[in-house]
Amino acid sequence: MNKKISVGLALFFAIVTAAATFALTMSFAKNMFNDMIAGLSERKVINETVDEIGQLIREHYYGKIDETTLNEHIASGYVEGLDDNGSVYMTAEEYAQYQLRLAGKLPGIGITAAYDSAAQALRVTGVLPGSPALNAGLAQGDLITAIDGKKVNEKNAGQLFGELEGRKLTSVDVTYTRGDKRNTVQVTRGYSAGTVTYQMLDGATGYIKILAFYENTAKQLKEAVEDLEKQGAATLVIDVRSAESGSIDSAVAALDVFVPAATGGIPAAKAVDAGGKDIATFVTDSDETALPIALLVNGNTAGGAELFAADLRDFGKAYLIGVDTAGSGKLQQTFELRDGGAVRLSVGLIITYSGGSFDSTGLRPDTVAASSQDPALTPVGEDEQVQAAIEYFSRGS
Repeated sequence: MNKKISVGLALFFAIVTAAATFALTMSFAKNMFNDMIAGLSERKVINETVDEIGQLIREHYYGKIDETTLNEHIASGYVEGLDDNGSVYMTAEEYAQYQLRLAGKLPGIGITAAYDSAAQALRVTGVLPGSPALNAGLAQGDLITAIDGKKVNEKNAGQLFGELEGRKLTSVDVTYTRGDKRNTVQVTRGYSAGTVTYQMLDGATGYIKILAFYENTAKQLKEAVEDLEKQGAATLVIDVRSAESGSIDSAVAALDVFVPAATGGIPAAKAVDAGGKDIATFVTDSDETALPIALLVNGNTAGGAELFAADLRDFGKAYLIGVDTAGSGKLQQTFELRDGGAVRLSVGLIITYSGGSFDSTGLRPDTVAASSQDPALTPVGEDEQVQAAIEYFSRGS
């Protein structure tokens, strides 16, 4: 039997429903307003503090204020407050160099080097083919004691090494010793950064060192593998120890030299935001390398190098040897600023082919093999971890 309600009762229900809706809407709006006010309040406190410090400096500081430097440090400090190594502020000049470096086009003199504490100098660990350094007479093992007249020490070694990079066709004075002889040469910056070096070891093992993952790395890596195969390499030792620089895109491009296309609709890697939503995916094609690989890692293997190592293992292409990696597993995105500078921020978590993450934890090698030597200062043939890789192959991998 159908039941009817009176007009008065229907009106009553309508009023109650409207009141409830209004109350819920007001409650939601109030919460949103309170959240917004809290954010505005916090920002107001920060701004007032900065203004107060600025006023105190201008009233009481004994010294000349460089406004440009002051503003750069304020911007840098804001980003450093995130306490995230992957997030940085860059001035316009730093950003321009950063772009050139990622493209593999930052002019340098074509050497690799590491600080030798015993000699208190930069020891040249490699001189790249066709480089200005090679043409100027520099050789592996030379000790660089001064750059542009500035004596190298433990504190400034990194900064001075950076001065070997810069504007193309500008020159830099390099003072070095070889045995008991001392020499100073003028070297022209003009060599686009090489990121891959390689050589044949005893037997049929090829050795490849990847210094960083830039846009030119995959091409250089492919050429290295092809050349080593022509020389008779049946196994490969790939060294990504202390490889910290570069981008995830370039690391996946390098990975693509060795692994086939991912199957089952699973990307080679992806990045997710704080809510777990995919914000980037990375894929590989069908080409691959069949040679067995032993991959060397250490505590300074970070970011793109870690993804490269993790995915090579996930695809069943490599056996990891060394010690736990750095655990830098976030994706960074760069945002340009109006003044030509930029801010690079960590925007997502990198997920490997197997669905895992190495952020904070790092990668645990298949064989843990610590070294008592500094790999950068040790000849490849005497490197303990390289020897561990060769022993792995001798066991039939």
